[in-house]
Amino acid sequence: MFEVTTFTEAFGTRAQDRVDVVEHPGGKVIILADGAGGTSGGAEAADTVLLWVKSYLIREGDIREASALQDVVAIALCRKR
Repeated sequence: MFEVTTFTEAFGTRAQDRVDVVEHPGGKVIILADGAGGTSGGAEAADTVLLWVKSYLIREGDIREASALQDVVAIALCRKR
């Protein structure tokens, strides 16, 4: 067993990157979303990615299918626009 610590640092006045660690039956899943460094809506987009990936993990449960996770992120970002 191990402990995970996360840290993000702001570029400018507001941190837009997001990181979360999800306990999953298949193991720990580390979700990292880059907020696009100072662009408008970057923090909201990163928050949306975390929300959608966590929802996918709860709903589908399979963490081995990388292409499915890529699809979830793409859909989350398209809906954010």
